Amino acid sequence: MRRFTFVAALAAIGLSMSCGIVGERPQGYEKRDYSVDPSLRYMPVPLSEIVRNPQMGAEVEFEAMLNRRDESVWQAYYTPFKPGEYKSFSVWPADAAVWDVRGRGRSIPTLYIEGDSPEVAELYTMQQYAPVRVRGIVASVFDSRPWIKVNYVDEIGDPWFSDESLGHLIRGLDAARTNGAKAMTLLDEALDGPLSPAGLAAAWKAKGWIHLGRKQFEEAANAYTYALDAMPRDPIAADGLERARAKAAPGPWTDEPTSKDDPAPSVNWKDMYSTLFTEHESRCKTLAEEHTRCAEMAMKLTSDRDAAIKAHADCAAGAEGVKKQLEEKDAATKAATDKATALEGELKTATEKVTALETERDALKKQIEGGGASAEAAKKAMEEKDAAIKTANDKVTALEAERDELKKKAEAAGTGDEALKKEAEAAKGKVTELEQQVKDRDETIKKQRDEIDKLTEELKKKEGGN
Repeated sequence: MRRFTFVAALAAIGLSMSCGIVGERPQGYEKRDYSVDPSLRYMPVPLSEIVRNPQMGAEVEFEAMLNRRDESVWQAYYTPFKPGEYKSFSVWPADAAVWDVRGRGRSIPTLYIEGDSPEVAELYTMQQYAPVRVRGIVASVFDSRPWIKVNYVDEIGDPWFSDESLGHLIRGLDAARTNGAKAMTLLDEALDGPLSPAGLAAAWKAKGWIHLGRKQFEEAANAYTYALDAMPRDPIAADGLERARAKAAPGPWTDEPTSKDDPAPSVNWKDMYSTLFTEHESRCKTLAEEHTRCAEMAMKLTSDRDAAIKAHADCAAGAEGVKKQLEEKDAATKAATDKATALEGELKTATEKVTALETERDALKKQIEGGGASAEAAKKAMEEKDAAIKTANDKVTALEAERDELKKKAEAAGTGDEALKKEAEAAKGKVTELEQQVKDRDETIKKQRDEIDKLTEELKKKEGGN
């Protein structure tokens, strides 16, 4: 396993441990404890050091400030990252002077998360300027820059800047050269809003420089002390504190960058502020468009939900109709079966009567064949018996025909019952499916409306900031 060997890697850059971890991970996803993970040993390294000396395969952990969540820097042939498989984002080093063109240009746009990672959802809840802790692997050093595969990204505090506080800081630092009173007002407004440690140090150093110029040495010493609290070992703050304690002149205004990694000075404060204001307007417009899209989606989902409810009601009514038909068929089948059973009894009785008549006829036939005085009477009785037998046979035949017809009807009714039962089961399944669709639609609509409320609040804040 490769490790960084430079001295700077012995300690992570300074972010307050009191920030805490914001938010929770998606349900069902358990983040691995990297301190005991046998396969990955993330090593704390300042991002600036990773940029200066990228080492392929290094398992790194660093703290930074979130810039964009939708970067589009790809080099598919020389790095493992492809747009369809990864989401890209950018960060600044934690000490970047983002109020300055030089510091803002230190953004690193080559951080990538797998598109199906639960970390993506968490990333997209974070705002620009939020302090984050990133853990991942330097997957490539193409073009002498680190291309980092990110495994985990955690928000470790609220955003370090707002558009308002950053604007006040930019104008306050610009006014420090020419208008101390105006600069003090702007810097105080900046200090009332969120600022990064580097931003706090910059504001307090400017106030200290102004106080020195006014020979307010105690106030200057306090200001430089606050600057050193925010950024220990800052050389400009240390020099200013020494001057205040020695009651010396403030010295010339300096544009020395907060970090030695910042490029050479080329500041145009007004252009810088104009650029940030344009970014702010663009974000407001994007939020408004997202708000509109969410509202349209909620309307469509509501319409779909209403259609599903209507379909559910229609299907339920159809199921009730099928159930009623099935009950009527069951009653008709039972009546036909009961009648067929009764006819079976009548048929048995008639058959037994025919058998008895045939027996009597056979006895009379023998009597006739024996002759004698009773032969004529027996012949007449046999004719009567034959007529009775014929009548009984006709009744048996009729009963058998009626019985067979009833059996056919009962069987047909049974076949219809099976079809109706299948239809009823299908209708029941459809009702259940539609009920689930309605439930799913309701849940989706609730989520969309929550998102609309969130976007509305964010849009109000953005518009209020103008």
